[in-house]
Amino acid sequence: MQWSAWRRRMYVLVGGAALILAAACGGGGDKNPTGPGGNGGGNGGGNGGAGGLAGVYQLTGIGQVGVPTDVDLGACSTVTIVDGALRLDDDGTWQLSVHMTDEDGQVQLDDGGDFETDGHKLTLHSDTFDDTFTGRVDAGIGTLHYDLCPDGNADVNFVFLK
Repeated sequence: MQWSAWRRRMYVLVGGAALILAAACGGGGDKNPTGPGGNGGGNGGGNGGAGGLAGVYQLTGIGQVGVPTDVDLGACSTVTIVDGALRLDDDGTWQLSVHMTDEDGQVQLDDGGDFETDGHKLTLHSDTFDDTFTGRVDAGIGTLHYDLCPDGNADVNFVFLK
């Protein structure tokens, strides 16, 4: 049952998937969560309504392991998380897109909704899955505790750089 719920969260990529991945990936085999060049990405300056947190954050790791990487989701199987991005907008909305593969091939997770901030702490409310996730953004580094296998528990710690 959990497997079918997880599969509902995924959208099978068709057609231009290889082109999308090639354009988004940026190449390189650096598995360091701070990304190629190791400069930490900067924080892009103040961005207004979202407390200076607004912007696009590129997925660089899962916990302390760089992407692409395999993630064992227990009852929901193992996926390879390839890349992705989190966008926080000044109007308090967010969008997440994560490309991954599983035993059936390429899949894409798309989620979004509104978010609240308390200093650097984030609370993201998903309109897509009627769920809530927590995270943090500080000095251009973002983390998101996400329930990829929909069992009510965060099972992936995404790491992003602005």
